[in-house]
Amino acid sequence: PPLRASSPLPAAAEKSDKGPDGKLTKEAMKALADGIPASSEELFALSVDWDAVHASGAVGSRIKDWVSGKFSEYLGEEDETMTAFVQQKLEERSGPRGIIEELKLVLEDDADVFVAKLWRMIVFEARRHNAEQ
Repeated sequence: PPLRASSPLPAAAEKSDKGPDGKLTKEAMKALADGIPASSEELFALSVDWDAVHASGAVGSRIKDWVSGKFSEYLGEEDETMTAFVQQKLEERSGPRGIIEELKLVLEDDADVFVAKLWRMIVFEARRHNAEQ
């Protein structure tokens, strides 16, 4: 069935899944993650709540650290320019397929897997932010 851009959050987003600090419990976060499609086709078809992504602060922290680590893994050394490039693309709210095409110049076949993992993180961070509000 086709995915809806405005599909409701999984049950993990209910208030009972928050700890005393208002943050989601580990179980609730796992349920949110499990609700994100694994296939790139389905994942890339999801609508991203960019306002929530940016409001969460994840692009400048968790996602940046992950991207930096992945570039170190793929290229054998840290690459601040590539990390900044990906951050800029996320700030610009670029789509996954465009990011893949541009990263193929550097990551070649790894670009598809890299962006799929990145996109799962983005969708997760948006859902987590919304669930904690």
